[in-house]
Amino acid sequence: MAPKKFETGRRFVPSGRHFDAGTTKPDSREGRAVKAQLARIIRAATILNEALDDNDDLPQWVHHKIATAADRLVLAADYMLLKIAKHKKRQK
Repeated sequence: MAPKKFETGRRFVPSGRHFDAGTTKPDSREGRAVKAQLARIIRAATILNEALDDNDDLPQWVHHKIATAADRLVLAADYMLLKIAKHKKRQK
């Protein structure tokens, strides 16, 4: 069976919110890139979740990589959700 690919394509939306303190204009399209990466993460996690059994014994490095990725993703999500909430509050 051929390995599944985690590729994605998203439509460009020209205007965006500015969350980066280092620039003055949101022209980097980082939101689009991050959404593509998140789609790859979702696909990989779904495929692996369906392939694993609850009683599987995994290599320690695999467990470590997944735990680290989960921790970093949660930290990034918490940070961005706070920034988005503050942005929405300022818009009112």
